Amino acid sequence: MSIAILSAHQLTWQSQYITFGPLDLEFNEGERIAILGEEASGLSTLLRLLSGLIQPKQGIINLLGKSLATVDDRQRANMIGVLFDHVDQQFLTATVGAEISLAHHVELDSTRSAAYLSQAGLAHMDLQRPLHQLSASERYRVAVASVLAAKPRIILADEPGSALSDHGELEFADSLRALCDRTGVTMVTMTSRKSRAKLFGDQIITLTKGRIRDEGV
Repeated sequence: MSIAILSAHQLTWQSQYITFGPLDLEFNEGERIAILGEEASGLSTLLRLLSGLIQPKQGIINLLGKSLATVDDRQRANMIGVLFDHVDQQFLTATVGAEISLAHHVELDSTRSAAYLSQAGLAHMDLQRPLHQLSASERYRVAVASVLAAKPRIILADEPGSALSDHGELEFADSLRALCDRTGVTMVTMTSRKSRAKLFGDQIITLTKGRIRDEGV
């Protein structure tokens, strides 16, 4: 029996504004799952819990069967790709090429960097281009390229495609689907929009009043 890429058992979170759980979740290799919830239902908090950025009040999260709390930061960052809704908060460098190399932990040659940008829909982007000069759509695609450069086992995405046009979001969903099929990477989408859940997920898990239920697509 294969071990889940990422799983959560009796996961609980409670704050002044958000309460959910206990939740049991399991994400296996190559799956495309969307977690659908109303705004302010705690989806962004759940993403941060599953990625190890914050710790749960109760429960345990496992990465390949090992407690996520015991996995060192670099290994966790390599295995769990995180794509925030507001991508500017994940940029740590000044240029396109530097951001992609940072995700890979080594300086990449222009050919390899361009390949990741092409997968993200920026086939001819100048690697020396300052990030602050990019449009919102271009910054989003650079963030996607930097996540892909780390070659993660699972990608956690908060409202993926929200910075893109409707056509761009559709193309982006198609490219991620192809990536999952080609590499076996697992994709988990957090969204408050059912249309986006259907676009990015083969299975929908609905978060309602702090509890989950499977819905299917």
